Amino acid sequence: MSDGDLRNLYRGMIEGRSSSKQPQLSDMYKSVLIKEASDLVSTNNGDQACGNTETTIKYKDPATKEWRCARASDKWIEDILKPNLGIADSASYLDRILKHGTATGVFDDSMSISHPSVIAFYEWLNSSVSRGTLAQVINQLPSVTIQNAIIDKFQDANVTTFNYYDVLNDTINKNVPGAQARFQEDPKLTIIRPAGDTGATRGAAGPGEALLAFMYNGSKPTVGDLVFHEVDRKGKHTNRVRYVVELKKNQGRIGKGINKKAVKGLDDLFHGFGAPGHGMDKRVGREHQILRRGVAGTLRGLTYDDSGAGDEGLDPNVVGTLGVDFSKKWKNKSMYDFLNQYCGITNSKVDDLDKALFSQGDYADCVTWFSENIRMAKGVGENSTYNQIVQWIGGIHIKDYFKQVADFDSIAVFLQNGTIASFPRSTILSLHAQGISELLASKECYFGKRTDEGGYDIQIRGATAKDTTK
Repeated sequence: MSDGDLRNLYRGMIEGRSSSKQPQLSDMYKSVLIKEASDLVSTNNGDQACGNTETTIKYKDPATKEWRCARASDKWIEDILKPNLGIADSASYLDRILKHGTATGVFDDSMSISHPSVIAFYEWLNSSVSRGTLAQVINQLPSVTIQNAIIDKFQDANVTTFNYYDVLNDTINKNVPGAQARFQEDPKLTIIRPAGDTGATRGAAGPGEALLAFMYNGSKPTVGDLVFHEVDRKGKHTNRVRYVVELKKNQGRIGKGINKKAVKGLDDLFHGFGAPGHGMDKRVGREHQILRRGVAGTLRGLTYDDSGAGDEGLDPNVVGTLGVDFSKKWKNKSMYDFLNQYCGITNSKVDDLDKALFSQGDYADCVTWFSENIRMAKGVGENSTYNQIVQWIGGIHIKDYFKQVADFDSIAVFLQNGTIASFPRSTILSLHAQGISELLASKECYFGKRTDEGGYDIQIRGATAKDTTK
């Protein structure tokens, strides 16, 4: 909008004339000095500066650069002037935040400094550092220093679960003396999606991803969820990519194009989670019911030897006998054969690393392994027979995901409180499924079962309901 258009439009707005055009507050700052105007608004006070006794406002004409006075309607004062006086003095900060947010893909070009998302980021920054340090903190946001801090965490497989707010606080405090940064979760920010993804669903960035891009000078790429470009001396992004992260909110999927019939078939082999008694054969007498009931997390069709166990419950450590049908089907087969059938990967078989592990040693005979590993469930993600299989297949899914989806450098699962765990591509692809399950356990993570095309999911232990991906 040109200065001439602004002049005519605002003169009409001030005098109460309607218009179909709705300029942004940032346009207003170019033509009206709000702080100055607030000192000069008067009502029937004979203000000599404006030469009349009506409610008036003084503004600088952008075309002539001369100060002018005009009658201001009550509606304009109430709806536009007063609500924005509070941020008038913060315009320079808001403008820098807007520019950084636009560069990182959080804001789009249509937004102004009056946009609620821009103001929300300003309030979060301003309330999280000591007075007088905000300008220096904002200067840090486009820097390579702040990128390095988070990339170092993402790419090191030995780093355990960490908190990305803590990383930001540590980095700011090292580089801005006296900042006393104390950034933490703000619900208004964690729900903001990157520009262009506000109304999108499938394939769009999820809540929290825009915040990470803003915090660490990244952006939302075409492929993946968070990309870090090299930064020039002025803090601007170049075309050269440093690092790409696939972000997963808790319970985010780590499979693609999975054969749901296969994973559903695996699920059907086991008793579901819940109290012992599921699958009880009611046709037998009361004294023998304990021999027939299913125990959560174990194979269906087992016959249990309950020697020494009373009617109150089954000793989960007592070895049972596999069903005849299962034993016949998997006779002379290895755990590699079992996993290959039920993992659901449609484009390839289990890779050579897993084939080498699960075709020999303790895994060479499928029937023997299951006979020696009858373990009941002790909660979701715990070490039942079924969950052990889930962890292995989850490892198979995540490797296949790396190969299918994109050339990103790591997968990271996170909670809105800032807890995050990263799994570098090079590390995941160098491990067999058992090694991957051990890596997840070292970071307090595990795979959760699903029975559809999206594959299994990845979770952080101790997550609450708000951290669950819908």
